[in-house]
Amino acid sequence: MYSEWAPLQREIQCNKANQSVLQKFPAAAGKEIVCSVVKHLAKNCSTSTIAVDLEEDKDVKWTIEVLCFGLSLPLTEHEAIRDCVNIYCDWLTSLTSPLESVPKPVIENPNLYAREIIHHLLNLFVPRVGSSVDHVKRQSAQCQRVLRSIETVALDSTILTRSTWETMLKFLLAANDSLLAPPAEKADIAEHLCERVLSVLFEIWILACARCFPSPSLWKTFRNMCVDWRHHDALVQQWHRINHALLSRLLKIMYGPSYPELQICIPQCTKDLANSTNTSNTRTSSTACTPPGQRKPPMRPFSAVTAPLTQKTSSKSSSTSSNLCKMASPLTPSIGTGQLLLDCSLTMAPNRPQCNSILNLFGAWLFEAALAGVMLHPCHSETAQKQDRRTNSLSESRHSSLAVDYCSDKNRIADNTYECGRAEACGTLCRIFCAHRTGEEILPVYYARFYITMYYGLQTDDSMSNEVLSSILFNSCDLLRVDLAGAQILVPDILNALELVLSDSSQKFK
Repeated sequence: MYSEWAPLQREIQCNKANQSVLQKFPAAAGKEIVCSVVKHLAKNCSTSTIAVDLEEDKDVKWTIEVLCFGLSLPLTEHEAIRDCVNIYCDWLTSLTSPLESVPKPVIENPNLYAREIIHHLLNLFVPRVGSSVDHVKRQSAQCQRVLRSIETVALDSTILTRSTWETMLKFLLAANDSLLAPPAEKADIAEHLCERVLSVLFEIWILACARCFPSPSLWKTFRNMCVDWRHHDALVQQWHRINHALLSRLLKIMYGPSYPELQICIPQCTKDLANSTNTSNTRTSSTACTPPGQRKPPMRPFSAVTAPLTQKTSSKSSSTSSNLCKMASPLTPSIGTGQLLLDCSLTMAPNRPQCNSILNLFGAWLFEAALAGVMLHPCHSETAQKQDRRTNSLSESRHSSLAVDYCSDKNRIADNTYECGRAEACGTLCRIFCAHRTGEEILPVYYARFYITMYYGLQTDDSMSNEVLSSILFNSCDLLRVDLAGAQILVPDILNALELVLSDSSQKFK
Protein backbone atom coordinates (compact mmCIF):
# COMPACT_ATOMS: atom_id res chain seq x y z
CA MET A 1 0.00 0.00 0.00
CA TYR A 2 1.21 3.49 -0.91
CA SER A 3 4.21 1.95 -2.67
CA GLU A 4 4.75 5.13 -4.69
CA TRP A 5 5.18 7.30 -1.60
CA ALA A 6 8.56 8.04 -0.04
CA PRO A 7 9.09 6.52 3.43
CA LEU A 8 10.19 8.56 6.42
CA GLN A 9 12.72 6.09 7.81
CA ARG A 10 15.75 8.31 7.37
CA GLU A 11 13.93 11.25 8.93
CA ILE A 12 12.88 9.14 11.92
CA GLN A 13 16.23 7.42 12.41
CA CYS A 14 18.31 10.58 11.98
CA ASN A 15 16.05 12.94 13.91
CA LYS A 16 18.04 15.14 16.31
CA ALA A 17 15.04 16.42 18.25
CA ASN A 18 16.03 14.17 21.16
CA GLN A 19 19.44 15.83 21.62
CA SER A 20 20.13 18.32 24.40
CA VAL A 21 22.41 21.34 24.43
CA LEU A 22 24.12 19.80 27.47
CA GLN A 23 25.63 17.19 25.15
CA LYS A 24 27.99 19.89 23.92
CA PHE A 25 29.55 20.07 27.39
CA PRO A 26 31.59 17.45 29.28
CA ALA A 27 29.49 14.52 30.46
CA ALA A 28 30.43 15.10 34.10
CA ALA A 29 29.17 18.69 33.98
CA GLY A 30 25.88 17.66 32.38
CA LYS A 31 25.39 14.88 34.90
CA GLU A 32 25.93 17.23 37.82
CA ILE A 33 23.39 19.72 36.47
CA VAL A 34 20.81 16.99 35.87
CA CYS A 35 21.14 15.46 39.32
CA SER A 36 20.71 18.85 41.04
CA VAL A 37 17.78 20.12 38.97
CA VAL A 38 15.88 16.85 38.64
CA LYS A 39 16.06 16.06 42.34
CA HIS A 40 14.39 19.37 43.17
CA LEU A 41 11.71 18.97 40.48
CA ALA A 42 10.94 15.37 41.46
CA LYS A 43 10.46 16.38 45.09
CA ASN A 44 7.81 18.92 44.08
CA CYS A 45 6.09 16.44 41.75
CA SER A 46 5.82 13.81 44.49
CA THR A 47 4.30 16.16 47.05
CA SER A 48 1.86 17.79 44.56
CA THR A 49 1.48 20.74 46.89
CA ILE A 50 3.59 23.44 45.33
CA ALA A 51 4.67 23.68 41.73
CA VAL A 52 8.11 24.89 40.78
CA ASP A 53 8.06 28.53 39.79
CA LEU A 54 8.36 28.03 36.01
CA GLU A 55 6.15 30.87 34.89
CA GLU A 56 7.70 31.68 31.52
CA ASP A 57 8.38 29.69 28.37
CA LYS A 58 12.12 30.26 28.60
CA ASP A 59 12.16 28.65 32.07
CA VAL A 60 10.38 25.53 30.80
CA LYS A 61 12.55 25.30 27.68
CA TRP A 62 15.73 25.42 29.77
CA THR A 63 14.32 22.75 32.11
CA ILE A 64 13.38 20.33 29.36
CA GLU A 65 16.91 20.59 27.93
CA VAL A 66 18.14 19.32 31.28
CA LEU A 67 15.52 16.56 31.41
CA CYS A 68 16.35 15.51 27.85
CA PHE A 69 19.98 15.02 28.78
CA GLY A 70 18.98 13.18 31.95
CA LEU A 71 17.12 10.54 29.94
CA SER A 72 20.32 9.73 28.03
CA LEU A 73 22.46 9.14 31.14
CA PRO A 74 24.03 5.71 31.74
CA LEU A 75 21.77 3.22 33.50
CA THR A 76 23.95 3.44 36.59
CA GLU A 77 22.22 6.79 37.23
CA HIS A 78 18.86 5.05 37.47
CA GLU A 79 17.49 7.42 40.14
CA ALA A 80 18.02 10.49 37.95
CA ILE A 81 16.52 8.70 34.96
CA ARG A 82 13.52 7.62 37.03
CA ASP A 83 12.93 11.20 38.20
CA CYS A 84 13.09 12.51 34.63
CA VAL A 85 10.52 9.95 33.55
CA ASN A 86 8.20 10.82 36.44
CA ILE A 87 8.40 14.54 35.66
CA TYR A 88 7.71 14.10 31.98
CA CYS A 89 4.82 11.68 32.59
CA ASP A 90 3.28 14.22 34.97
CA TRP A 91 3.67 16.99 32.39
CA LEU A 92 1.97 14.86 29.73
CA THR A 93 -1.20 15.03 31.80
CA SER A 94 -1.57 18.57 30.40
CA LEU A 95 -3.24 16.86 27.42
CA THR A 96 -5.87 15.20 29.62
CA SER A 97 -6.30 16.39 33.22
CA PRO A 98 -3.29 18.48 34.29
CA LEU A 99 -1.77 17.82 37.71
CA GLU A 100 -0.92 20.68 40.05
CA SER A 101 2.78 20.18 39.48
CA VAL A 102 2.52 20.93 35.73
CA PRO A 103 4.02 24.37 34.90
CA LYS A 104 1.68 27.06 33.61
CA PRO A 105 3.30 27.39 30.12
CA VAL A 106 2.85 23.65 29.56
CA ILE A 107 -0.83 23.87 30.48
CA GLU A 108 -1.37 26.83 28.18
CA ASN A 109 0.31 25.19 25.18
CA PRO A 110 0.05 21.44 25.82
CA ASN A 111 0.48 20.15 22.25
CA LEU A 112 3.70 22.07 21.63
CA TYR A 113 5.38 20.87 24.81
CA ALA A 114 3.97 17.36 24.46
CA ARG A 115 5.73 17.00 21.12
CA GLU A 116 9.01 18.14 22.68
CA ILE A 117 8.57 15.73 25.59
CA ILE A 118 7.77 12.80 23.31
CA HIS A 119 10.89 13.48 21.25
CA HIS A 120 13.02 13.51 24.41
CA LEU A 121 11.49 10.31 25.80
CA LEU A 122 12.99 8.40 22.89
CA ASN A 123 16.37 8.57 24.68
CA LEU A 124 15.00 6.17 27.27
CA PHE A 125 14.44 3.44 24.64
CA VAL A 126 18.01 3.47 23.33
CA PRO A 127 19.77 0.22 24.38
CA ARG A 128 22.81 0.76 26.62
CA VAL A 129 25.59 -1.60 25.60
CA GLY A 130 27.25 -3.48 28.44
CA SER A 131 24.52 -2.84 31.03
CA SER A 132 23.88 -5.39 33.75
CA VAL A 133 20.69 -7.45 33.88
CA ASP A 134 19.44 -5.49 36.88
CA HIS A 135 19.92 -2.16 35.12
CA VAL A 136 18.19 -3.46 31.99
CA LYS A 137 15.17 -4.50 34.09
CA ARG A 138 14.99 -1.04 35.61
CA GLN A 139 15.19 0.54 32.17
CA SER A 140 12.39 -1.75 31.02
CA ALA A 141 10.20 -0.67 33.94
CA GLN A 142 10.66 3.00 33.08
CA CYS A 143 9.93 2.35 29.42
CA GLN A 144 6.69 0.64 30.36
CA ARG A 145 5.76 3.64 32.49
CA VAL A 146 6.24 5.89 29.45
CA LEU A 147 4.20 3.56 27.23
CA ARG A 148 1.32 3.63 29.71
CA SER A 149 1.37 7.45 29.71
CA ILE A 150 1.39 7.56 25.90
CA GLU A 151 -1.53 5.14 25.81
CA THR A 152 -3.49 7.24 28.29
CA VAL A 153 -2.91 10.40 26.27
CA ALA A 154 -3.96 8.74 23.00
CA LEU A 155 -7.10 7.23 24.52
CA ASP A 156 -8.33 10.07 26.74
CA SER A 157 -7.14 13.31 25.20
CA THR A 158 -9.59 15.32 23.10
CA ILE A 159 -7.24 18.15 22.14
CA LEU A 160 -4.55 16.31 20.19
CA THR A 161 -3.61 18.00 16.93
CA ARG A 162 -2.50 16.24 13.75
CA SER A 163 1.12 17.23 14.45
CA THR A 164 0.95 15.64 17.90
CA TRP A 165 -0.59 12.44 16.49
CA GLU A 166 2.16 12.17 13.88
CA THR A 167 4.85 12.86 16.50
CA MET A 168 3.39 10.11 18.67
CA LEU A 169 3.35 7.60 15.82
CA LYS A 170 6.89 8.51 14.76
CA PHE A 171 8.02 8.12 18.36
CA LEU A 172 6.54 4.62 18.56
CA LEU A 173 8.11 3.66 15.23
CA ALA A 174 11.49 4.98 16.35
CA ALA A 175 11.24 3.24 19.73
CA ASN A 176 10.38 -0.08 18.10
CA ASP A 177 13.13 0.35 15.53
CA SER A 178 15.70 1.16 18.21
CA LEU A 179 14.80 -1.96 20.18
CA LEU A 180 13.86 -4.51 17.53
CA ALA A 181 15.87 -3.76 14.39
CA PRO A 182 19.25 -5.10 15.65
CA PRO A 183 19.76 -8.89 15.75
CA ALA A 184 18.16 -10.46 18.80
CA GLU A 185 20.39 -11.06 21.81
CA LYS A 186 19.65 -12.85 25.02
CA ALA A 187 18.68 -10.75 28.08
CA ASP A 188 18.75 -7.44 26.21
CA ILE A 189 16.15 -4.68 26.55
CA ALA A 190 14.29 -5.90 23.45
CA GLU A 191 13.59 -9.24 25.14
CA HIS A 192 11.82 -7.46 28.00
CA LEU A 193 9.86 -4.94 25.92
CA CYS A 194 9.26 -6.63 22.56
CA GLU A 195 5.63 -7.63 23.01
CA ARG A 196 4.65 -4.54 24.97
CA VAL A 197 6.14 -1.93 22.66
CA LEU A 198 4.67 -3.67 19.60
CA SER A 199 1.19 -3.93 21.12
CA VAL A 200 1.19 -0.21 21.98
CA LEU A 201 2.31 0.68 18.45
CA PHE A 202 -0.47 -1.35 16.81
CA GLU A 203 -3.11 -0.20 19.29
CA ILE A 204 -2.35 3.52 18.89
CA TRP A 205 -1.96 3.16 15.13
CA ILE A 206 -5.48 1.71 14.84
CA LEU A 207 -6.76 4.42 17.17
CA ALA A 208 -5.13 7.05 14.95
CA CYS A 209 -6.93 5.56 11.94
CA ALA A 210 -10.22 6.48 13.63
CA ARG A 211 -9.24 9.91 14.97
CA CYS A 212 -6.48 11.25 12.71
CA PHE A 213 -5.68 8.98 9.77
CA PRO A 214 -1.90 8.57 9.24
CA SER A 215 -0.36 10.01 6.10
CA PRO A 216 0.64 7.70 3.18
CA SER A 217 4.32 8.23 3.97
CA LEU A 218 3.77 7.01 7.52
CA TRP A 219 2.01 3.89 6.23
CA LYS A 220 4.90 3.17 3.88
CA THR A 221 7.36 3.69 6.75
CA PHE A 222 5.36 1.41 9.04
CA ARG A 223 5.41 -1.38 6.45
CA ASN A 224 9.13 -1.03 5.69
CA MET A 225 10.13 -0.99 9.36
CA CYS A 226 8.08 -4.09 10.11
CA VAL A 227 10.21 -5.93 7.54
CA ASP A 228 13.27 -5.11 9.64
CA TRP A 229 11.64 -6.43 12.82
CA ARG A 230 10.21 -9.71 11.56
CA HIS A 231 12.96 -11.80 13.14
CA HIS A 232 10.99 -11.32 16.39
CA ASP A 233 8.17 -13.82 16.92
CA ALA A 234 6.14 -11.18 18.73
CA LEU A 235 5.80 -9.10 15.56
CA VAL A 236 4.36 -12.00 13.56
CA GLN A 237 1.96 -12.88 16.37
CA GLN A 238 0.84 -9.28 16.83
CA TRP A 239 0.41 -8.81 13.09
CA HIS A 240 -1.79 -11.92 12.84
CA ARG A 241 -3.75 -10.94 15.94
CA ILE A 242 -4.62 -7.54 14.51
CA ASN A 243 -5.45 -8.96 11.08
CA HIS A 244 -7.71 -11.57 12.67
CA ALA A 245 -9.55 -8.97 14.77
CA LEU A 246 -10.05 -6.58 11.84
CA LEU A 247 -11.13 -9.34 9.46
CA SER A 248 -13.63 -10.71 11.99
CA ARG A 249 -15.18 -7.27 12.35
CA LEU A 250 -15.20 -6.68 8.60
CA LEU A 251 -16.99 -9.98 7.92
CA LYS A 252 -19.74 -9.07 10.40
CA ILE A 253 -20.19 -5.68 8.71
CA MET A 254 -20.22 -7.13 5.18
CA TYR A 255 -22.29 -10.27 5.70
CA GLY A 256 -24.25 -9.58 8.85
CA PRO A 257 -24.20 -11.05 12.38
CA SER A 258 -25.29 -14.47 11.14
CA TYR A 259 -21.99 -15.03 9.38
CA PRO A 260 -20.01 -17.88 11.05
CA GLU A 261 -17.37 -16.94 13.57
CA LEU A 262 -13.95 -16.57 11.99
CA GLN A 263 -11.57 -19.28 13.17
CA ILE A 264 -8.09 -19.14 11.70
CA CYS A 265 -4.95 -20.75 13.08
CA ILE A 266 -1.77 -19.51 11.42
CA PRO A 267 1.23 -21.26 13.02
CA GLN A 268 3.82 -19.53 10.90
CA CYS A 269 4.40 -16.70 8.42
CA THR A 270 6.12 -17.78 5.21
CA LYS A 271 7.05 -15.04 2.77
CA ASP A 272 9.54 -15.15 -0.12
CA LEU A 273 10.88 -18.45 1.19
CA ALA A 274 13.11 -19.26 -1.73
CA ASN A 275 14.68 -15.84 -1.98
CA SER A 276 17.55 -15.79 0.50
CA THR A 277 18.15 -12.08 0.03
CA ASN A 278 14.67 -11.36 1.37
CA THR A 279 14.69 -13.79 4.26
CA SER A 280 18.19 -13.25 5.67
CA ASN A 281 19.09 -9.68 4.75
CA THR A 282 17.58 -6.44 5.99
CA ARG A 283 18.63 -2.84 5.77
CA THR A 284 20.01 -2.86 9.30
CA SER A 285 21.88 -6.16 9.33
CA SER A 286 23.15 -8.70 6.85
CA THR A 287 23.85 -11.34 9.48
CA ALA A 288 21.57 -14.03 10.81
CA CYS A 289 18.85 -12.26 12.78
CA THR A 290 18.38 -15.03 15.31
CA PRO A 291 21.36 -16.54 17.14
CA PRO A 292 21.78 -20.31 16.56
CA GLY A 293 20.98 -21.13 20.19
CA GLN A 294 17.61 -19.39 20.02
CA ARG A 295 16.34 -20.71 16.69
CA LYS A 296 13.12 -22.69 16.84
CA PRO A 297 12.14 -25.59 14.58
CA PRO A 298 9.37 -24.77 12.09
CA MET A 299 5.87 -25.80 13.02
CA ARG A 300 4.02 -28.27 10.80
CA PRO A 301 1.00 -26.76 9.11
CA PHE A 302 -2.46 -28.22 9.49
CA SER A 303 -2.29 -29.89 6.11
CA ALA A 304 0.33 -32.25 7.54
CA VAL A 305 -2.58 -34.50 8.54
CA THR A 306 -2.98 -35.27 4.85
CA ALA A 307 0.00 -37.63 4.79
CA PRO A 308 0.70 -39.78 1.70
CA LEU A 309 -2.43 -41.79 1.10
CA THR A 310 -0.69 -45.18 1.05
CA GLN A 311 0.57 -44.70 4.60
CA LYS A 312 -1.52 -45.71 7.54
CA THR A 313 -3.23 -42.70 9.10
CA SER A 314 -1.86 -42.13 12.56
CA SER A 315 -4.12 -41.78 15.56
CA LYS A 316 -2.86 -38.24 16.11
CA SER A 317 -3.81 -37.18 12.57
CA SER A 318 -7.21 -38.81 12.93
CA SER A 319 -7.98 -37.00 16.17
CA THR A 320 -6.77 -33.68 14.78
CA SER A 321 -8.94 -33.85 11.69
CA SER A 322 -12.02 -35.43 13.30
CA ASN A 323 -13.85 -32.10 13.42
CA LEU A 324 -13.42 -31.52 9.70
CA CYS A 325 -13.28 -34.91 8.05
CA LYS A 326 -14.95 -38.29 8.32
CA MET A 327 -13.14 -41.53 7.94
CA ALA A 328 -14.25 -43.41 4.85
CA SER A 329 -13.88 -47.11 4.28
CA PRO A 330 -11.04 -48.21 1.99
CA LEU A 331 -11.95 -47.72 -1.65
CA THR A 332 -10.04 -50.74 -2.89
CA PRO A 333 -7.93 -53.45 -1.29
CA SER A 334 -4.88 -51.94 -2.99
CA ILE A 335 -4.85 -49.09 -0.48
CA GLY A 336 -3.86 -51.56 2.18
CA THR A 337 -4.52 -50.81 5.84
CA GLY A 338 -4.58 -47.03 5.26
CA GLN A 339 -7.82 -45.09 4.99
CA LEU A 340 -8.70 -42.16 2.78
CA LEU A 341 -9.69 -38.90 4.45
CA LEU A 342 -12.52 -37.25 2.51
CA ASP A 343 -13.47 -33.63 3.05
CA CYS A 344 -17.14 -34.33 2.31
CA SER A 345 -18.58 -33.02 5.58
CA LEU A 346 -17.60 -29.40 4.87
CA THR A 347 -20.46 -27.21 3.68
CA MET A 348 -19.98 -23.83 2.08
CA ALA A 349 -21.63 -20.76 3.60
CA PRO A 350 -24.32 -19.49 1.19
CA ASN A 351 -23.23 -15.87 1.61
CA ARG A 352 -19.50 -16.56 1.35
CA PRO A 353 -17.27 -14.01 -0.43
CA GLN A 354 -16.39 -14.48 -4.07
CA CYS A 355 -13.23 -16.31 -5.08
CA ASN A 356 -11.88 -13.15 -6.70
CA SER A 357 -12.11 -11.28 -3.40
CA ILE A 358 -10.12 -13.93 -1.54
CA LEU A 359 -7.53 -14.20 -4.29
CA ASN A 360 -7.13 -10.42 -4.41
CA LEU A 361 -6.18 -10.54 -0.74
CA PHE A 362 -4.11 -13.70 -0.50
CA GLY A 363 -3.52 -14.91 -4.07
CA ALA A 364 -0.09 -13.32 -4.45
CA TRP A 365 1.29 -15.14 -1.40
CA LEU A 366 -0.49 -18.43 -2.12
CA PHE A 367 0.67 -18.70 -5.73
CA GLU A 368 4.15 -17.69 -4.66
CA ALA A 369 4.33 -20.32 -1.93
CA ALA A 370 2.77 -23.02 -4.15
CA LEU A 371 5.71 -22.79 -6.57
CA ALA A 372 8.47 -22.25 -4.02
CA GLY A 373 11.60 -24.10 -5.10
CA VAL A 374 9.92 -25.55 -8.22
CA MET A 375 11.98 -25.84 -11.39
CA LEU A 376 9.78 -24.22 -14.01
CA HIS A 377 9.84 -25.24 -17.64
CA PRO A 378 11.49 -22.63 -19.90
CA CYS A 379 8.16 -21.39 -21.30
CA HIS A 380 6.73 -20.80 -17.79
CA SER A 381 9.97 -19.27 -16.53
CA GLU A 382 10.00 -16.69 -19.34
CA THR A 383 6.39 -15.77 -18.61
CA ALA A 384 7.15 -15.28 -14.94
CA GLN A 385 10.14 -13.07 -15.68
CA LYS A 386 8.06 -10.80 -17.92
CA GLN A 387 5.62 -10.03 -15.14
CA ASP A 388 6.86 -6.80 -13.60
CA ARG A 389 4.02 -6.62 -11.09
CA ARG A 390 1.49 -9.05 -9.68
CA THR A 391 -2.24 -8.54 -9.96
CA ASN A 392 -2.24 -8.06 -6.22
CA SER A 393 -0.71 -4.87 -4.85
CA LEU A 394 0.05 -6.41 -1.46
CA SER A 395 3.43 -7.68 -2.61
CA GLU A 396 6.09 -5.95 -4.67
CA SER A 397 8.55 -8.81 -5.15
CA ARG A 398 8.43 -10.73 -8.39
CA HIS A 399 7.05 -14.19 -8.88
CA SER A 400 10.24 -15.25 -10.59
CA SER A 401 12.12 -14.84 -7.32
CA LEU A 402 10.51 -18.04 -6.05
CA ALA A 403 10.96 -20.10 -9.18
CA VAL A 404 14.12 -22.04 -9.97
CA ASP A 405 15.25 -22.12 -13.56
CA TYR A 406 14.63 -25.42 -15.31
CA CYS A 407 18.27 -25.72 -16.27
CA SER A 408 19.51 -25.27 -12.72
CA ASP A 409 21.43 -27.83 -10.73
CA LYS A 410 19.62 -31.18 -10.93
CA ASN A 411 20.34 -31.79 -7.27
CA ARG A 412 17.60 -29.27 -6.51
CA ILE A 413 15.05 -31.87 -7.71
CA ALA A 414 15.39 -33.80 -4.46
CA ASP A 415 15.19 -30.66 -2.33
CA ASN A 416 12.05 -30.79 -0.16
CA THR A 417 12.81 -27.66 1.84
CA TYR A 418 9.51 -26.03 0.85
CA GLU A 419 7.37 -29.18 0.57
CA CYS A 420 5.18 -28.48 3.62
CA GLY A 421 4.58 -24.88 2.62
CA ARG A 422 3.81 -25.84 -0.97
CA ALA A 423 1.34 -28.48 0.20
CA GLU A 424 -0.47 -26.01 2.42
CA ALA A 425 -0.65 -23.37 -0.33
CA CYS A 426 -1.84 -25.83 -2.99
CA GLY A 427 -4.49 -27.24 -0.66
CA THR A 428 -5.72 -23.75 0.18
CA LEU A 429 -5.94 -22.81 -3.51
CA CYS A 430 -7.93 -25.97 -4.23
CA ARG A 431 -10.41 -25.15 -1.47
CA ILE A 432 -10.78 -21.58 -2.77
CA PHE A 433 -11.52 -22.72 -6.33
CA CYS A 434 -13.82 -25.49 -5.10
CA ALA A 435 -15.91 -22.75 -3.45
CA HIS A 436 -16.73 -21.36 -6.93
CA ARG A 437 -20.44 -20.84 -7.57
CA THR A 438 -22.15 -21.31 -10.92
CA GLY A 439 -21.93 -18.14 -12.96
CA GLU A 440 -19.31 -16.57 -10.68
CA GLU A 441 -16.54 -14.81 -12.58
CA ILE A 442 -12.87 -15.43 -11.80
CA LEU A 443 -10.16 -13.39 -13.46
CA PRO A 444 -8.37 -15.27 -16.29
CA VAL A 445 -4.98 -14.56 -14.70
CA TYR A 446 -6.06 -16.46 -11.57
CA TYR A 447 -7.23 -19.41 -13.68
CA ALA A 448 -3.92 -19.47 -15.54
CA ARG A 449 -1.78 -19.34 -12.41
CA PHE A 450 -3.93 -21.94 -10.66
CA TYR A 451 -3.69 -24.41 -13.53
CA ILE A 452 0.08 -23.92 -13.76
CA THR A 453 0.32 -24.53 -10.02
CA MET A 454 -1.79 -27.70 -10.32
CA TYR A 455 0.30 -28.87 -13.26
CA TYR A 456 3.48 -28.87 -11.18
CA GLY A 457 1.76 -30.18 -8.06
CA LEU A 458 0.28 -33.19 -9.88
CA GLN A 459 3.56 -34.29 -11.45
CA THR A 460 4.28 -38.00 -11.07
CA ASP A 461 7.84 -38.05 -12.42
CA ASP A 462 11.12 -37.56 -10.55
CA SER A 463 10.04 -34.06 -9.46
CA MET A 464 6.97 -35.42 -7.66
CA SER A 465 6.27 -34.22 -4.14
CA ASN A 466 4.32 -36.74 -2.06
CA GLU A 467 2.96 -34.18 0.38
CA VAL A 468 1.91 -31.69 -2.30
CA LEU A 469 0.22 -34.39 -4.36
CA SER A 470 -1.64 -35.68 -1.30
CA SER A 471 -2.80 -32.19 -0.38
CA ILE A 472 -4.12 -31.49 -3.89
CA LEU A 473 -6.05 -34.76 -4.13
CA PHE A 474 -7.42 -34.38 -0.62
CA ASN A 475 -8.68 -30.83 -1.14
CA SER A 476 -9.91 -31.04 -4.75
CA CYS A 477 -12.84 -33.44 -4.45
CA ASP A 478 -15.21 -30.91 -6.06
CA LEU A 479 -12.73 -29.35 -8.46
CA LEU A 480 -14.28 -30.95 -11.58
CA ARG A 481 -17.85 -30.44 -10.37
CA VAL A 482 -17.99 -26.67 -9.90
CA ASP A 483 -17.91 -25.62 -13.54
CA LEU A 484 -14.49 -24.00 -13.60
CA ALA A 485 -13.54 -22.58 -16.99
CA GLY A 486 -10.89 -24.80 -18.58
CA ALA A 487 -10.80 -27.33 -15.71
CA GLN A 488 -10.70 -30.16 -18.25
CA ILE A 489 -7.03 -29.40 -18.82
CA LEU A 490 -6.29 -30.92 -15.42
CA VAL A 491 -8.05 -34.26 -16.10
CA PRO A 492 -5.01 -36.13 -17.53
CA ASP A 493 -2.77 -35.08 -14.66
CA ILE A 494 -5.40 -35.92 -12.05
CA LEU A 495 -5.95 -39.37 -13.60
CA ASN A 496 -2.21 -40.04 -13.65
CA ALA A 497 -1.94 -39.02 -10.00
CA LEU A 498 -4.90 -41.19 -8.96
CA GLU A 499 -3.51 -44.14 -10.89
CA LEU A 500 -0.20 -43.73 -9.11
CA VAL A 501 -1.81 -43.47 -5.67
CA LEU A 502 -4.24 -46.37 -6.10
CA SER A 503 -1.91 -48.70 -7.94
CA ASP A 504 -0.79 -51.94 -6.30
CA SER A 505 2.61 -51.80 -7.94
CA SER A 506 3.40 -48.19 -7.08
CA GLN A 507 6.61 -47.91 -5.10
CA LYS A 508 7.28 -44.25 -5.86
CA PHE A 509 4.48 -42.82 -3.76
CA LYS A 510 5.79 -43.43 -0.24
